[in-house]
Amino acid sequence: MNYSFPGMVRQDDKSLLRALGQRLRQERERRRFTVTELAECADLSRRYVTEAEAGRANLTVLKLAQLAGALGLPLRELCDLPTAGAPSERVALIGLGNRGSSLIDMLEWLIGEGHAEITAISDINPKKIEQAQARIGQFQKTAPQVFTGSEGAWKAACNTDIADLALICTPWEWHTPMAAHAMRQGLHAASEVPIATTYQEAIDLVQVAEETQRHCIMLENCCYNGEELWIMQMIKEGVFGSLTHAECAYLHDLRVMMLDP
Repeated sequence: MNYSFPGMVRQDDKSLLRALGQRLRQERERRRFTVTELAECADLSRRYVTEAEAGRANLTVLKLAQLAGALGLPLRELCDLPTAGAPSERVALIGLGNRGSSLIDMLEWLIGEGHAEITAISDINPKKIEQAQARIGQFQKTAPQVFTGSEGAWKAACNTDIADLALICTPWEWHTPMAAHAMRQGLHAASEVPIATTYQEAIDLVQVAEETQRHCIMLENCCYNGEELWIMQMIKEGVFGSLTHAECAYLHDLRVMMLDP
């Protein structure tokens, strides 16, 4: 199961509307609510609930939140829809230090659900290769190909016969050239921060992405987590009124991690 919900589901998103409607009806019937009772509890019209269950109503985060609250469910659970048929992506993981090792743990769920497979790993440190192999072997049946032995060994992993995506977790100066090379070889590229260290590198990546029509994204952000998307859409829908100021901070001392590169 996977939560995936855009801010407004319109009537032209028929498959998603039908899936959400079916989910809503199942949860209502499980609680032995009538349509009228659910509508009253959610402060919505009976007609709207009927249309929503039939997959014909435009759905917003606010209205779904009202329905979830009436059913006694977290919004995430109401919108937790099956993702059958989602493609499995082959991942070449380049760089197996602190961050690369952490991403192996993050990929475990996707691999377990059949959405991804680590098909290649690369690092110049043999110890890191061994650690990655052992960790991946705990949850993935097939062993990834290994690319090591020289500073340029990673390039051979950027091959469409091996991977669809290059996941780059190397020292900063390598991020731009690795992402650009991966895209030129036909792979999508995802790089840890910073994906570029100069304006020109950023421009180069945009140009390569446009030329190759490959996706290129910078990781280590929370923009696409469920909670952030909910809040962003609620802001757009005016749930909090007119926001005039927002402030945040990030205290993250990672100097100790430099002792174990």
